[in-house]
Amino acid sequence: MKSCLAFFLILLWLAVSCGNLDEDLAMQELKQAEYSRKADPEKFIRWFNHKNGNIRLKAVETLGKIQDSTQAVLLANRLTDEDPAVRAAAAFALGQLFSPVAENYLADALRVETDKSIRLKIIDAYGKTGTGKNLNPLRDFSDSGDKDYLRSFALAYGMLAYRGYPPLQLYPSMERLLLLTDDPELSWRLAYAVYRIRGLGTFEFLAKSLEKEDPRARYFALKGLVDIDALMKSPEFVPLRTQPEYRQLWNKYQSRDFRRRITAQLQDSTWYVRIAALDLVGKMEDPNFQGEIVKLLDDPHPNVRIQAIQSLASYKNWYTRREMRRIYQESPDWRLRGEALAVLTLVQPEEALKIVKDDLLQQPWPQNYYAIKTLENIEAFDQQKPPKETDEATTLLMQLSQGNNPAQRTLAVEVLVNRSKPPSLEFFLEALKSGDLAVATIVSNYLSLIKSPVTVQAVQPLIDAYRKFSAPRDLEAMEPIIVALDSIGSEEALPFLREELRNPYPGIREKARRALQHITGVADIEMPPVQSAYAVRWDFPPLSLDSLYQVTFQTSAGEFTMELNPEKAPINTANIVSLVKQNFYNGISFHRVVPGFVVQVGDPRGDGWGGPGYSVLCEYNDLPYERGTVGMALAGKDTGGSQFFVAHTPQPQLNGRYTVIGQVISGMETIDRLMMFDHIEQAKLSVRAKTQPLAANR
Repeated sequence: MKSCLAFFLILLWLAVSCGNLDEDLAMQELKQAEYSRKADPEKFIRWFNHKNGNIRLKAVETLGKIQDSTQAVLLANRLTDEDPAVRAAAAFALGQLFSPVAENYLADALRVETDKSIRLKIIDAYGKTGTGKNLNPLRDFSDSGDKDYLRSFALAYGMLAYRGYPPLQLYPSMERLLLLTDDPELSWRLAYAVYRIRGLGTFEFLAKSLEKEDPRARYFALKGLVDIDALMKSPEFVPLRTQPEYRQLWNKYQSRDFRRRITAQLQDSTWYVRIAALDLVGKMEDPNFQGEIVKLLDDPHPNVRIQAIQSLASYKNWYTRREMRRIYQESPDWRLRGEALAVLTLVQPEEALKIVKDDLLQQPWPQNYYAIKTLENIEAFDQQKPPKETDEATTLLMQLSQGNNPAQRTLAVEVLVNRSKPPSLEFFLEALKSGDLAVATIVSNYLSLIKSPVTVQAVQPLIDAYRKFSAPRDLEAMEPIIVALDSIGSEEALPFLREELRNPYPGIREKARRALQHITGVADIEMPPVQSAYAVRWDFPPLSLDSLYQVTFQTSAGEFTMELNPEKAPINTANIVSLVKQNFYNGISFHRVVPGFVVQVGDPRGDGWGGPGYSVLCEYNDLPYERGTVGMALAGKDTGGSQFFVAHTPQPQLNGRYTVIGQVISGMETIDRLMMFDHIEQAKLSVRAKTQPLAANR
């Protein structure tokens, strides 16, 4: 009897061991599939039908990260999985396809799914993939009366509108909800959704949203009204003003009541609402607003002051000239002085050019950033009749484009390609020889737009420049080079383009295929097998899920702390920790500040084109972009490195498109006040067990 029991226990142990071994092997293979971005349909079918729920879950998550829309049916089959976690993951993964191929699958699943949390994920995915052909899912949510469902309905509506599929049949539901709701989370989502429609018919809705208590609702309403202003001034709208329906709309837009409501937003207690209001009144170009704008030149918030300066650019008169001179002469901040000089150029180009030559050309980067922006604006003084200083400004820009600082060179070249009389082709081909990623991208985009036989001279220089780059790190330059070769259309590029059909990166392969079709006139281009693998890093020391990882950044504007989320983004957070331990971020400037949207940092070049010298995989996850959310900056899939950004306000259009790595947990007031060229003085990592006090590691 004892021997039989022992034999049974051995069999049981073997069965458990074999099961564990099977799971371990499957997990390893799935990790390899995720990292290589290759989906073997036969293996995924086996994993999707495995009796082990952990394997099914990991398989669904992996295919969602690979984002192969040809495998949508495999994901759709998991929408009825017995495991709720698998069903939820399948809904998110289908949304990550960002393709209408998932629309009907999601609509069908919503009819049978009863789990509320999964239904919410399905409607979120529908917003990212739907086309409005099947509105029953949205209609059911809009009539539910449930706060969670209503919020999801509004956000899905907004995402459909953002993608160009506004479900206008349900617009009355949006209007009804706006009138009835006292939920701040719903009100900002409604305002965001209607802002994304970008239609004249949304004017009343957006104007009413200005009355909402939540500043996010007012902010998105003002963003929508900026679009309304542009539509009102469009050539298409002008002849419609005589029609009764549009005349009434035009009169409301021009009314004193509406102007008073906008003026009130300029005094809003929330800084990013004031910025959005300033942006709007600048574009409205109503002389009655100029005095109100001038008042905000002394606003306590630095980014509001900058926006006030920029909004005065629409008012080219003595008042603006006086205020810009005052700021340039009196402001202690060189960035405010630079912004004022750039606007002064639009009123007094001769005076601004003299200041550039006397004061700014001798300054190092980034102080001479405003020399370039001022020289750019000299031509903008009068597009029809550029001032006599334009040619001299172009010559100075050419000199600046040959400086030693890469950020300075990049900005100067970017301005030069947009001149009405740009430098010669030879100038830009010489610039290509620098091997600079940014310069190559800008010049390639420029060459794509030139319709001249002389561009055939650029074929070999473009190919030579391309061979200096490596994907995915340099995809931002490599893809435009292929597009430029396609535009030039020379047979000289054919051997090179055929080589790139074997590139492991789908974007490059597809652009090379299209170029070959265009140049050869052959529609059916045979795609050879890919010969190399993805060149991305995932070999960072893993972070423990039992610990909290917080990074405190001491900046020139104050301090903020972000908490990383290794559970959702293990590779990207481990990469950030590795960089912090190397003191990588110390001394790096915030090269991108879009008030109300994001601040961005992490480029040692200082202009957004640099990184650590390698790329990491995207780890798209279901964390939304809310105020304070931290995400990895990209120039295409799997091109992240060291740059990250922090959101000032909710940004649903970023959800699932940029890897969320964490959240700012303290110091958002510092994030709010950051200006371009503020810098990180020191980054310090702290790690503790989730049940222990925080302890600094460095």
